[in-house]
Amino acid sequence: MFQGLYTALITPFNTDYSLDMESITNLVKNQFHAKVNGIILFGTSGEGMTLSHDERYQVIRYVIDLVNTLTMESKTLVHGKPYKPHVIVGTGTNCTKTTIEQSVQAANLGADAVMVVTPYYNRPSQDGIYEHYKSVNEAINIPIILYNVPTRTGVHIEDMTLIRLMGLSNVCALKDYESLRPIRIYIDWSAMQKSEENTEKSQDTFIKDAHRSYELFVAACTSKFTILAGDDVNSLSIYVNGGHGCVSVASNIIPEICVELHDSAQQMNMHKARAIHAHLHPIYSSLFCEVNPVPVKYAAYKMGLIKTPNVRQPLHEMSTHNKEKVDKILLRYGLI
Repeated sequence: MFQGLYTALITPFNTDYSLDMESITNLVKNQFHAKVNGIILFGTSGEGMTLSHDERYQVIRYVIDLVNTLTMESKTLVHGKPYKPHVIVGTGTNCTKTTIEQSVQAANLGADAVMVVTPYYNRPSQDGIYEHYKSVNEAINIPIILYNVPTRTGVHIEDMTLIRLMGLSNVCALKDYESLRPIRIYIDWSAMQKSEENTEKSQDTFIKDAHRSYELFVAACTSKFTILAGDDVNSLSIYVNGGHGCVSVASNIIPEICVELHDSAQQMNMHKARAIHAHLHPIYSSLFCEVNPVPVKYAAYKMGLIKTPNVRQPLHEMSTHNKEKVDKILLRYGLI
């Protein structure tokens, strides 16, 4: 299962905007020592859309090799098992063919899973979204994490489409912007099954379209399929509503305390989890004072985690006003 804290790793660049592999090493080591559940390459924070095919290959191969080396050297145990974070690669584009090519590349290099965003800009129908993921599913044999973020893509995976997608063999999780989705989808499905208004014919049609019976749906939600919050602000409410974790931006710079928050939530120590979440809220806000990943790269630069705050075009460096905002927060928390 994919649950807990996953860091949407930033991709650091040198002054000439080439890949900064030394800083990537530092970031991955920090994540490993904090014992995050996984590292996601080329999510929104990783600027994957601006990297070439060869650059993607270089980063994926390097990070997977580094994680394997760190695992062998550390021999760290978590819950009695050797600790090794998942390495997940963002491979989604608005072209199904390109998405398949990038997903196959990640699978061949040994990624634990791929994260596939809904096709942006094209604005496909719900059937189009389903067929897009179905094509990717048929091309690889590693887990697929769906990524639903309508504010960036212009399309939304509706509940019934999500249930259909759960019927695909490799689809195992959803990174979602919507914190209420877990509990709502459970309730909606159960209510449909119990409704006396549904005739046998309509219910059969519904189940056929959904590709799952009620029993299999419940089994998938409890043992195979997980829902992860799409941002740090919803990182606590996702647990309250029946979800399983978070893909975090803040954990790029404060991984240890983010891990503590999610460990507390998973252990149902919600009093502690709420206290940590409230404590971190000003940091969450500061990291989204401009479009992600501009602020978090600036913060990582100020903290000495990466060499430059550079982002690739069409992104632009942060305004002086917002740099001052982030500086104040970093100083307030003793991070610089």
